[in-house]
Amino acid sequence: MPIVTEWRGVLYGVRDVSSGGKRGVISSLYVCPRPECRRPTLVFFDATRYLGGPLGGSSYAERVGQLPRGSAQPMDDLPREIESDRLEAWSCYYSGDLRAAVIMGRAAVQRAVRKLEATGAGLKAEITSLRERGVITLELKKWADEVRIAGDDAAHPEELGEIDEDEAKESLEFMDEFLRHTVAMPERRRRREEAREAGSE
Repeated sequence: MPIVTEWRGVLYGVRDVSSGGKRGVISSLYVCPRPECRRPTLVFFDATRYLGGPLGGSSYAERVGQLPRGSAQPMDDLPREIESDRLEAWSCYYSGDLRAAVIMGRAAVQRAVRKLEATGAGLKAEITSLRERGVITLELKKWADEVRIAGDDAAHPEELGEIDEDEAKESLEFMDEFLRHTVAMPERRRRREEAREAGSE
């Protein structure tokens, strides 16, 4: 989520829910504190206040979206198709579409795995094949598996509860590190080698 520190207002829409409490949506306007930005962001929270009054009950608020949708910093040296899936995953995360975010994160990892010429039926087998051939380390395999498992669970909601924001963010962070180490950095190194060879001719 963009860095926001200046709170500019709040709107509270409330409706009764079956549990006897009240649920509403809080929308807060923030302004990015960076001098080069200073753009506003409208952030939406799902807020539940149980009976007992503003001070007497328990409450929580979870971010469920924002306008404009946030975006991740580009990752240099990724192929366009992988970067497109990666950016869509983060965009879904910032807009509160957490299930879509982890599914797109899985898609980005699968594209990367196939670019590395993995073999096998399904992403689990493909990741394993890269490890068995020594293309990726055990740690990288574990990162890819975390993204795969989150995406698989999200695609089968009957077997899973709600995906919370922290789980989705962590899955996308594993995605980013896997993509950086297996695709982006090797591509950067390859280009530098080509530049050195061209300069020595």
